[in-house]
Amino acid sequence: VEAEADGDGVPRAPLFPLRSSGGCAASHLHPPHHIPASSPSSSSPSTSSPFTASPSSPSFSASSSTSSSAPASSPTRPSITSARTPDRPSSRSSSRTRASKHSSFTGANYLADWNLRFQNILARLRQNRSPAEEIASNTDLIHMAQDFHYSARSYGKIIVAESFLPLSQKTIQPCDVGGMAGGAKYVVHNILFKLALDENGFFDFEDDAVAKVAGHELMGLQCYFNCDVADLCLPFMTVLDYRGFRLIAMAKLPVSGETLVMGSCNAGRTVHNSHPNLRARMSRALSILNLEPHEAGVQNNMVYAAADVEGHLGLDGRTYLLDFSRTMPPVSPSLRKQFGMRKEKAHLYELLRPELVKQFPVPLCSDAYSMFVSRSRHAKHHKNKVNEATAFLLGTVIPRFAHDLVALVAHEELQTFRLTEALHQRGINVRYLGLVYAEITRQRSAHSPRSSEFEHDSREGRDGALPAGQERPPRSPPPTPELSPSTVYEDQARDAQTLVLVEMMARVVKNNLRRAWREKMKSLRVPLEEPYRRLAVAYLNRVFAETERSSEYWQQHLYLDLCDMFMGMRLREVETDKQSLKHMLDSWSNGRRREMDGLGRVLLFRRLQ
Repeated sequence: VEAEADGDGVPRAPLFPLRSSGGCAASHLHPPHHIPASSPSSSSPSTSSPFTASPSSPSFSASSSTSSSAPASSPTRPSITSARTPDRPSSRSSSRTRASKHSSFTGANYLADWNLRFQNILARLRQNRSPAEEIASNTDLIHMAQDFHYSARSYGKIIVAESFLPLSQKTIQPCDVGGMAGGAKYVVHNILFKLALDENGFFDFEDDAVAKVAGHELMGLQCYFNCDVADLCLPFMTVLDYRGFRLIAMAKLPVSGETLVMGSCNAGRTVHNSHPNLRARMSRALSILNLEPHEAGVQNNMVYAAADVEGHLGLDGRTYLLDFSRTMPPVSPSLRKQFGMRKEKAHLYELLRPELVKQFPVPLCSDAYSMFVSRSRHAKHHKNKVNEATAFLLGTVIPRFAHDLVALVAHEELQTFRLTEALHQRGINVRYLGLVYAEITRQRSAHSPRSSEFEHDSREGRDGALPAGQERPPRSPPPTPELSPSTVYEDQARDAQTLVLVEMMARVVKNNLRRAWREKMKSLRVPLEEPYRRLAVAYLNRVFAETERSSEYWQQHLYLDLCDMFMGMRLREVETDKQSLKHMLDSWSNGRRREMDGLGRVLLFRRLQ
């Protein structure tokens, strides 16, 4: 445990695809799909971006991983290891001419301008160039990502460590860049940082809710990036998790309050829609995302995204998009009400997955259930469509996934199986794992052999005698020792449920540890390191130790946290004290018991990294 409690937050994994396994910090950048990477990546083809961030490590990833940033017509990706740089001019005069021609792209000012570097590299990647030039552009993007991540991690750790110091003692001072939610903002080294803290009580002082909003910021950016709409520029961004806090790091853009041409920056009081070219580009993006243009704001202006997604005509002449946290439509609030778990403002951070929105037969409104469309004559229509999409998720998508998961785990290596990526590919949020678990339980009951065991011949009377003139057919021979289909299904379903339970408990333990880190920081209020290492070691030992105190903690605390976090979770075995929740992590089938004995808690520990 002490070895894994990597308090300095330095990732130990390769940068591309970068998935941090440090104990206190995690920031994940992924290259575009066409960028060669030396290490394999498990990608989800439906949602992606060239710079994906996620809140966890490879074995506990909630991200959609890598995908394309270049047009679909990009040539087959070559191997970087065999790449050669283009031949350079042999004459010294030609070298000087070329150097002076590109000197503006190699100076210190250019290297520090993350947005300019990123936009220029993307422009080169979208052109039809030779393989050698494409390799050079890909290499530049990799180097830029490395530089950006180093800077973001270095400054981000300082911002988090000093977050509770008095303003006069902070190394990096917060600044006012607008926005009514999202936490404190900082600008340093041309990087805009947003610390996900609910300081103003917008989300009832739930820092977890603000962290989810930050995660949706990146997911929304991925959605627009995958649309690959020409001349629609997007920022370079990553998300870091450090000591229980989430931090967005984004390249500073050449925009201001006066460059806003689409969307609202004041909660809908004023909605801009004055750029016809941007409207056309956004309309193309909405058709790809299966989202609906709608009226929003006080004056019911037409918008082509969530009303608080901002479009800017930048000072450099490019059109930029900002604030992507509500790109996707919300889940119907009736779902939480159905399970008695209603939360105010949950519609702002409990959103449908983009994969599910694309599956739905009609476009959906991103602003359904928000105040932006409260005055619209179509407000009820937008809510009804979101209600139908939520019902589609519960009634069709989740049952189908539960059925397929049972068959899938029979052929997968459970130690490396990525459950969260399988969920996201089907359009299911991880928070609905409890419903998946309950659905597998229901399907297990339907496959139970009890009904067939007590069937009797329909021709027999109540006393078992046959009608006159009929002879009883010979009894079938006793069954062979081979497993019946119902037994095989039972074993596979048990393995699937155990895998789901491991994933849910990893989320519970991880959230508890993050919350404990935050509370520790709020109490100490000074930048330290060792207290957080000791806290992590002590908490993980309480979770994983084979002691009576640990078992009591599982039964009395972690089980309640599990039921609070995942709707639909009620384990009769635990509530009746027939089985320990901790030991249920190793409830594998007989066929897997030998290879998986004791591995449930090992998988849990890996998913915490």
